[in-house]
Amino acid sequence: MIRNSLSVKFCDVSPISIVSILVTVSVLTGCSSSKKVFLSNFEPIEILDSKEFYNTGLAEISVKVIEVGDTFPDCSNFRDSGYWARITSGNIATGEVVNRSVPLSKDRNYFHNWFKVSTPAVLLVDGMPEDYIPVYVQAGKNVEITYDKSTGKISYSGDMGRINNELHNAPQFIEEDSVMRKIAESENLSPKEAVAIYEGGERAWKSRLDNYLINSDLSDVAIRLLKNRPKFKKAFWLLDNEESLGVTTSEDYAPLKEALLTDDRYLLAQQWTGGLVDNLAGSKLLKTLGDNIPAEKTSNYNEAVMRYMKRFDAMLMFFDISGMPELAQLGVARTLCKGGFLKKGKTLDAAMSLADTVISVYIPNSDIAENVRSYARRVMHNDSNYLSGSEESDVVNELLAPYRGKYVIMDFWLPKCGPCLREMRDTRDFRESNRGNKDWVFLYVIGEDYASQEDYDKICSKYLVGDETLLLDHATYGRLSALFEVGAVPRKILFGRNGEVIDEHYTIDTSNMPR
Repeated sequence: MIRNSLSVKFCDVSPISIVSILVTVSVLTGCSSSKKVFLSNFEPIEILDSKEFYNTGLAEISVKVIEVGDTFPDCSNFRDSGYWARITSGNIATGEVVNRSVPLSKDRNYFHNWFKVSTPAVLLVDGMPEDYIPVYVQAGKNVEITYDKSTGKISYSGDMGRINNELHNAPQFIEEDSVMRKIAESENLSPKEAVAIYEGGERAWKSRLDNYLINSDLSDVAIRLLKNRPKFKKAFWLLDNEESLGVTTSEDYAPLKEALLTDDRYLLAQQWTGGLVDNLAGSKLLKTLGDNIPAEKTSNYNEAVMRYMKRFDAMLMFFDISGMPELAQLGVARTLCKGGFLKKGKTLDAAMSLADTVISVYIPNSDIAENVRSYARRVMHNDSNYLSGSEESDVVNELLAPYRGKYVIMDFWLPKCGPCLREMRDTRDFRESNRGNKDWVFLYVIGEDYASQEDYDKICSKYLVGDETLLLDHATYGRLSALFEVGAVPRKILFGRNGEVIDEHYTIDTSNMPR
């Protein structure tokens, strides 16, 4: 049995806060310049290029609650006492949604961990004193949040401190609830009348927002986000309610057309799991337009999928828009991935062929296209470049170094996970008979935040005698589990002989082990 001593360095960050608005995209590069803004002279600000925006990596989040008041009874092993924060993240291009749980302190007043993000985005934190806290993050950056429960004050610091403070202090759409009630209570409203009611309530908010933008010294990123937020919110609301509103004409969908024509990366990830992109990909409008496309019989799967994608062409014709706005490209990518088309290819070559066919027509943005190709490789268990060049690859490579030349089945587990323990027990004879196998090895990993030394030793002595096991420090396990988005356990990852990722969700088959 091994207690691993790896420790990944991370920046010490001062307390931050809990983002209470839904925003998305930003980087502190360019945030250092402050200026008053005159809205009549507002020009688009290029802060993040495409490659920087679609950058996958780990974001570091800490939350600290002070003046908690009532605390929980003292518990010598709080790891098993149910004190967890649950964090929701997603990939804006592929539609993947991941829910991960990380341990809180025994008084439920602190946590610190890492989370994988594919773009600057909002992650939802549930389980702290305030439920479902949206936190704005970016790959390679840290956010530390301090919440004073006695005063209700939230403060932010760290890499994303300034931008989050500026967004948090911005005027909110406080009229929204009354506007929604008014629309719901009105009978026989036309879509145009419903939008008029919405815009009537929105005007007061936009006026406050304009004053805030004009009279505050804000970063360029905050200006961009806040300036575009009403457009995003209105389009999101329209698609979220298109069934009940009965929208049908291009005039009814005017807010969506405005968002498409804005074609601004700062609109795209302003809500967890993709927001407007998700609503667009699953919209009634696309379905209706798709149903109107004449059916053509074909036995070629790629041709059948391309016919399905023609609904996006029909949408652009519906709006009289030329070219493929980035929002529409993301809608195509999400439809292709989340819709299951790539998985149905059954082989990597078939999935990649389909991805390239759709990309060549509908996804000119090379970074969105690479998200799709990466997804195809992963679902077909062939993403050998998954870890290349990342800081986290050094962590994985060091963990796997003793087993170089063998396939490694890395198994994540918890002390009170029934399925984990049953599987350990059921495969024990098989593992013992293959001890020292030249082709493969099981490696059981867990973090010190999830198991005490006592619990770790107890499980290992009962189920894992003679097996390769690691009890990892907080930073190493935090980064490792975030990199592979480990949520539910047991979870197994199959690595190749050179440390490449073969299958992120491996299932043990004792009759057909890797060779």
